[in-house]
Amino acid sequence: VQLYFNGSATAGATVALTGTVADGDVFVLAQASAGAAVLAAADQTSAVNFFNGDDAVVLRRGGAAGPVLDAVGQVGVDPGTEWGAGAASTADNTLRRLPAVTAGDSDPADAFDPAAGWAGLPTDAVDGLGRHAVDGAPGDLPAVLACGGPLTTSIGAAASRVVTATDPDDTIVDLAVTAVSPAPAAGTVARTTFAPATGVGGTATATVTVDAAVPAGSYTVTVTATGAAGGTAACTFPMAVQRVLAVGEVQGRTLDTEAGRADRSPLAPPTGNGASTALYDVRGVITQRTLARTSAGAEQHGFFLQSRLGATDGDAASSDGIFVFMGGFTALIGGYVPTVGDEVVLRARVSEFFSATQLSGASLVTLLASGVAVDTGVAVDDAVPPADLAAAERFWERHEGARVRVRAGSGVVAGRDVFAGTADSEVWLVDREDPLLARPQRYAQRVFRDAHPLDNLPAPRFDDGNGQRILLGTTGIKRAAGDSAALLPPARTFDRLAGDARGAVAYSFDKYGVQVERAAFSAGADPSANHPPRPAARAREFAVSTYNVENLYDFRDDPFDGCDFVGNAGCPGVSPPFDYAPADQREYADKLAALADQVVRDLHSPDLLLIQEAEDQDICALAGAALTCGGTDNADGAPDTLQDLALTIAAAGGPAYAAAYDRDGADARGITAAFLYRTDRLRLPAPAAADPVLGSAPAVAYRAPGGPANADVQNPKAL
Repeated sequence: VQLYFNGSATAGATVALTGTVADGDVFVLAQASAGAAVLAAADQTSAVNFFNGDDAVVLRRGGAAGPVLDAVGQVGVDPGTEWGAGAASTADNTLRRLPAVTAGDSDPADAFDPAAGWAGLPTDAVDGLGRHAVDGAPGDLPAVLACGGPLTTSIGAAASRVVTATDPDDTIVDLAVTAVSPAPAAGTVARTTFAPATGVGGTATATVTVDAAVPAGSYTVTVTATGAAGGTAACTFPMAVQRVLAVGEVQGRTLDTEAGRADRSPLAPPTGNGASTALYDVRGVITQRTLARTSAGAEQHGFFLQSRLGATDGDAASSDGIFVFMGGFTALIGGYVPTVGDEVVLRARVSEFFSATQLSGASLVTLLASGVAVDTGVAVDDAVPPADLAAAERFWERHEGARVRVRAGSGVVAGRDVFAGTADSEVWLVDREDPLLARPQRYAQRVFRDAHPLDNLPAPRFDDGNGQRILLGTTGIKRAAGDSAALLPPARTFDRLAGDARGAVAYSFDKYGVQVERAAFSAGADPSANHPPRPAARAREFAVSTYNVENLYDFRDDPFDGCDFVGNAGCPGVSPPFDYAPADQREYADKLAALADQVVRDLHSPDLLLIQEAEDQDICALAGAALTCGGTDNADGAPDTLQDLALTIAAAGGPAYAAAYDRDGADARGITAAFLYRTDRLRLPAPAAADPVLGSAPAVAYRAPGGPANADVQNPKAL
């Protein structure tokens, strides 16, 4: 036997056969590391590398130069991956010589098509190895059956599978279920239709049906094919009849001794975010579709599934709802598009994704009903968590994924937050019957994080955690609007929820939130009217205010800063996008005007403003009532954005301000703290070297030496 590798015209390996072939027998040559079934039939083994699909094999008699008896492939030609195509190709298949072939291919250089003389079988189909018949003798090649992979169905639901059989040298006349192990206690697994092969080598088909009465369990089904000559062959496939779970069985119980957010589904892996390897059948009503977006702007789809009234697990310690994650797809595996009000059985994997129980990789098993009213067909509890934070988290965990109602009249205790990266928004409330809302002082109708005389438990150093707060989220709002950038309507502290808001409970970013489909707010007490700043009595008072200008960047491209302008390449530790920079000059001017209005009208032009989040850029210098900008770094020792703000304040009728800062305190992207001071009220003296605070040797003792990121920590010049 000669082996020609990868189109070579020279044999790369030769195996000299030894022994005697008995009359009518078959001689089997095997690679020494072949499987046990092959080695059991082998007459001779060899350790040389054998055929891998694209090589040529030549059988000669009488030595390397003897006459050719047979050949596989074409010597001197590299076919690429394989000779032939389909089941009769030479890569990852089993080839058996057809009985009609009575002589080998004596020309190893001619074109080679395996289908002309070989039957193609699945890989490792070695049951016929060691025997062969010629001159058309039937029954020597066994039938090839295709039973398919595992068949899974839900209890009470029938299922079927098509099985095929082909015999290359016989006609299949029967294809039947011959065994089910273990035998089901009820119902049947049987062949329900059969179409015999129409001739030798033809394909017979049969439908195997699992009766709806077959009980839950794991089974092995054997199907046997019978040829016209009486020969038989069989295949098996695993069959699983799964019990349909209520959602609560997937969620599992949350005990009073457990931390709510740490509770995991009993079906999810014990740790991590991965999904279960097993698929589970879960029944519920689709109560709400959701839409979210990633920080990259990609849309994410999902929906909430909740057990119908009368079909729950009956356990108040487990949630009857769950989130089904779909990712970027709008349909489940198989094409079903989730529809609110459909009662379905889904087959899916279970995971705890960052502590949120969810189903993923879902497909539809059965559509049980349509048009279920989601506010009456499933339980909708009121969102009334207890004030104790640990107890509140257990409350939310026992409602995770379930539909709840946030009652009209609930009070806003924190204004709307918007997270630009994902276009999410949040509003925090307390229920309308919360004692906080009964306080007679309207500006006291809110929560306090630390111990406070107005808290309901003021004695401890920290209060009970304000667990009674309710978070409204936006994935339901986005879905209802068909816009992943949609937000909750604006709300501020002391506003009230104008009507009931409904949605399912989700857990993300370490917070439980109700993903309402709509919300509206009525105006409450104006927070800005609660002790607003009063003008200072300038003759005897000195006015100081902290003031956060919130990423005040100008619309100038600093040539010395790689991360302050759209299109920059980035700077150490900071990469695009630079969404904190203004989009254009108009946006920058509008922000300056708004800031100036607040300083003059609301803060009454303090003598000193302690500024946060100003850009440290200094490529401009003040010349009269305008800035002159160029390509000089540290142009005048004052941040350009604050000098722009000072000019805008003056133009709005305010006093003249000057800016001062310590640029060494800026972070990697150029954010710094600074000062604006009224030049009619304050001056900035230049300290002498001997100054005990701002001099060359400041007499200020810090608790620790300066870290490597701030060598000037012992010099309190930033003060």
